[in-house]
Amino acid sequence: MSKVYIMRVVLTRSKTTAAFPQCCFCIPNPLGSTLLLCTPALSRCFMSAAAASSPPPLKGPKTAVISGGRRKVHSDFVDGTEMVEEFDVVTDELLLRKRRKPTTLGGEGNWIVEVGQEDRAFIPERDLLCESSSMPVVVRKDTNDAIVFRVRNLPYPKDVYSVTLSGDRKAIVVRTSNRKYFKQLDVPDLTARGGLTLDPSLLTWDHQMNTLIVTYAKPQPIKIVEMQEKRERAAMKATRIADNGDVSAPGAGCPQQ
Repeated sequence: MSKVYIMRVVLTRSKTTAAFPQCCFCIPNPLGSTLLLCTPALSRCFMSAAAASSPPPLKGPKTAVISGGRRKVHSDFVDGTEMVEEFDVVTDELLLRKRRKPTTLGGEGNWIVEVGQEDRAFIPERDLLCESSSMPVVVRKDTNDAIVFRVRNLPYPKDVYSVTLSGDRKAIVVRTSNRKYFKQLDVPDLTARGGLTLDPSLLTWDHQMNTLIVTYAKPQPIKIVEMQEKRERAAMKATRIADNGDVSAPGAGCPQQ
């Protein structure tokens, strides 16, 4: 019988538990750490994965603003990357996540939306082209248990679609047999930053009302990290901005209902 190691891993931003191998058995600990049960071979796998996938450390403390029913959390990293996340102040549901990196010359890069969708109105004086309303649109929405991509404006029959993983298991690939649509759905928080490869057994999909719904169940290590981050947000002080523009002093995070 193989030996079983018990490893205690403290959840921090610099050593995220998103790097846990999916074959390890994780036990949440109310003290803010995780007990990880694995064999000696898997323990070596875990240590190498954690070292390879550690995200850049924060440049300073996160800042938070509460406005329009959303808690907006801003993070700056030492490599120049910025991240903005917006959460519902009542349910703590993630509504928007976007990131940007500095350009090669040191300027501000463009925001890349990872979760949710930003409203953008067409301004004729500024915009030369307007995207057709009938074009397929991909929107990601996260729940407590899954990552869900919705691809709207896909009117083809269900048997036309194929949803698989890429060869390196770092992305979800959507294609149609009639060659009318092809899209690679990236999950950078799991793969590029989390150090995980995607598991085909966690991938499901459906098609209804001209919308392709692709669901990827969150691995247990990701759920553990998100639970820790939720506790951090609850304790974070936030500046409140009223609808009339008045600003109140930072205080404790809005209690969850």
